[in-house]
Amino acid sequence: MGATIIHFLRKLIGLLSLLFFVLNSIAQDAILSGQIIDSKDNEPLIGANVILKNGKGVSTDINGNYSISMGVGEYEITYKYIGYSTKVMKVNLGPGEQKTINISLVEETNLLDDVVISASKYEQKLADVSVSMSVIKPALIENKATRDAEAIIEQVPGVQINENQASIRGGSGWSYGAGSRVLVMVDGMPMLAGDANDIKWSAIPLENISQIEVIKGASSVLYGSSALNGVINIRTNYPKDEPITKINVSNGFYMPGYANRKLTEPDGSTLIALDGSDSIATRNDQTWWDSPRGYAQANFTHLRKIDESNELVLGGSFMKDQGYRYDSKDQRIRINGGWKHFSKKLKGLSYGINLNNNFNKSDVFFLWESADSSLFPSAYYENEWPDFSSYNNHPDTSIFNYNNSVYDSTTTISTSSTSRIMIDPYISYMGENGNEHQLKTRFFRTDNQNNTNQASTSNYYFSEYQFQKRFDNKLTLTTGAMSSYTNVKSQLYGDHNSTNIAGYIQGDKKWNKFNLTAGMRMEYFQIDSVQSKGKLFNKDLNSPFQPVFRIGGTYQPMEYTFLRASYGQGYRFPSIAEKFVFSSVGALNVFPNFNIQPEYGWSAEVGLKQGFKIKNFKGYLDISGFITNYTNMMEFMFGFYDFNGNNLSDVQVNTIIMEEISQGISLDEILGKLIGARSTNIQNANIPGFEISLVGQGNITKDISFSILAGYTFINPTAVNPDSVYIATFSNPDTINPANSILKYRNKHMAKIDFQIDYKQISFGMSSRYTSLMENIDNVFVEPILGIEILPGYGGYRNARMAADVIFDARIAYQINKKSKFSILMNNVLNREYTNRPGNVMPPRTILWQYSLTF
Repeated sequence: MGATIIHFLRKLIGLLSLLFFVLNSIAQDAILSGQIIDSKDNEPLIGANVILKNGKGVSTDINGNYSISMGVGEYEITYKYIGYSTKVMKVNLGPGEQKTINISLVEETNLLDDVVISASKYEQKLADVSVSMSVIKPALIENKATRDAEAIIEQVPGVQINENQASIRGGSGWSYGAGSRVLVMVDGMPMLAGDANDIKWSAIPLENISQIEVIKGASSVLYGSSALNGVINIRTNYPKDEPITKINVSNGFYMPGYANRKLTEPDGSTLIALDGSDSIATRNDQTWWDSPRGYAQANFTHLRKIDESNELVLGGSFMKDQGYRYDSKDQRIRINGGWKHFSKKLKGLSYGINLNNNFNKSDVFFLWESADSSLFPSAYYENEWPDFSSYNNHPDTSIFNYNNSVYDSTTTISTSSTSRIMIDPYISYMGENGNEHQLKTRFFRTDNQNNTNQASTSNYYFSEYQFQKRFDNKLTLTTGAMSSYTNVKSQLYGDHNSTNIAGYIQGDKKWNKFNLTAGMRMEYFQIDSVQSKGKLFNKDLNSPFQPVFRIGGTYQPMEYTFLRASYGQGYRFPSIAEKFVFSSVGALNVFPNFNIQPEYGWSAEVGLKQGFKIKNFKGYLDISGFITNYTNMMEFMFGFYDFNGNNLSDVQVNTIIMEEISQGISLDEILGKLIGARSTNIQNANIPGFEISLVGQGNITKDISFSILAGYTFINPTAVNPDSVYIATFSNPDTINPANSILKYRNKHMAKIDFQIDYKQISFGMSSRYTSLMENIDNVFVEPILGIEILPGYGGYRNARMAADVIFDARIAYQINKKSKFSILMNNVLNREYTNRPGNVMPPRTILWQYSLTF
């Protein structure tokens, strides 16, 4: 018995000794903690890395704090954050020691280390992105005194905007404001309206932009249908420790007349007059005002932290534009704000709401009166078109008659009052293990009232849940689901609704010099009772869900050299406007197409980013080759249609003409109802090309700094196995080899440059944009169709101007002190008369001033 007790006591003592040893070992562990902040504004850096030499490490939380438990001894600690210089420190820790080390990191000026978020929905270096991407900084926005985001985005190499519609590397032409192949977002939230999928650039809070990120190429895996051609994501500022208020006031004046210019032959050579001299177009009499006309604009933003748990953002703008075209003017008001709360009870939890309210009253110009009255609106005959609400959204062809048409001579100027209201509640949670959950929602209401019986109201409901996990092996997994619902009540389209549901997943893996990205998305669409039909590599799937895939990678063979390659699929479902629009402006009719199908596409590219440093001047050169392919491409196509948008054969057209003439209807009135444009699945298309861009900034001498953004883009947009009926609508088809015909409303060559020189308190800058001739447009704008001239005089106007356009803008500014700056700018310095689509002449030389104040 005694031996048993002694044996038990020995075991107990051994266990207690082991337990004491373990507890003593734990007690000996040291704890290193602290905060990592930005050295410039003392803001916490969220997600900064603290790494031990053995590979163990942690990331900072939303307050920039970190804490790591480690054994006794000497350690080499590395502090890293994307876009900032790395710091390495040696630390000695004793048993049970709790040491606090706060670190401030310095932001690097190496542009390759610019932090972007749009490519993979998390922060990464620009050099690590596997697709072509451009970044616009807020300094350029302020320097150019732009009225809306459109003007600044057009300065991005490879990007064009035709009447509010963005096109990247020739991915889109001109589609009358309906549908977009480029998704425009603010802080990751879509800005396209639910009915027409169009963007109003004035709705973007220009006064509070931190940077603009432009993805070039199919991005449907993460962003869905409207990202077929790319993404433009505008990121806004958030409050810092110190409150910031910015105010900008500007005033511009349109100068009378356009510069005279030499006329050209259709082949581009100079047109010679009968006396042997060069033919000159005298255009200084085109403007019509006697007293100065112009615009005034003001905007402000205020950012502040109310307390340690609450942030507030307020902003707004006002603009009144008298217009440079007769009877066309514009007035805009925008108010936006945001509130964000950081939970004290649950670390890592934040939630808030953003508001953006836009109101616009304008008299809209669409078609000119004639080539020699290019700033006057055309007169037209107002027709009584059927009201969709009377025909249950699908008008019957039996109502196709003209007996009740009323013809009143008036103008194509339409008075419009529009509002766009966005309410965005959201919630986010970042766990201590680095897992991140986000839920974003939006209510987006657009309301358009006008005097042309084309009113439309759209309610768009959007929600997206995203989960992101970062693994220790440098793998980031992003997955999520989204849904949207749109309800439209419209005289223009009829009453309709649409539903969009999608799920996606993407993985990003990083090795030492190699990054790999791969992902897929499944998307469902429905408009009324018509739902999507899935396809995979042009083969039908027995599913209403459309799959899309992407894969890409980067490789860094040398310190400042980055190679990339990517392939991405996309598709776009037609908007409610493209499917159901039924309208008339002057002699231009637009018909519905109830049977239009989605379009599919893919884009691929290879590229090189080469960083450089010349003394204190740093930057990079980017070279890429790319190709975009479309199947079932949607474009507006002119022809003869009935009220349902059905094609009319020659026999049907002749029958209608004979019947209506017998009732006393004139031929002009009859043809004026039959001829028009309709969104149509034309065919397949290829758009290969290449792009070279240069970005740089730095000091040339001690007192002189220089920055530059420049690029050249070449595309060759052609049809694949073109249909002869489609090619016949081109203004300049290649009749010998139709497959070589350039797609409509594209420019093969684009070159852009913006540079600025700063000397002490004075800065001088200049922008230039070159676009080659738009080789093909709709032939109906150039030649009358059965005697109907949609755009009077445009054929001769265009044929005498078959040349490229070069536009220059210049600016000079004086930095009064650290808080205020005064600028004088001149846009269209050479006063060139040019158009971005038929019948739309752009502004003459404009002189403006701007005063900026920050406090």
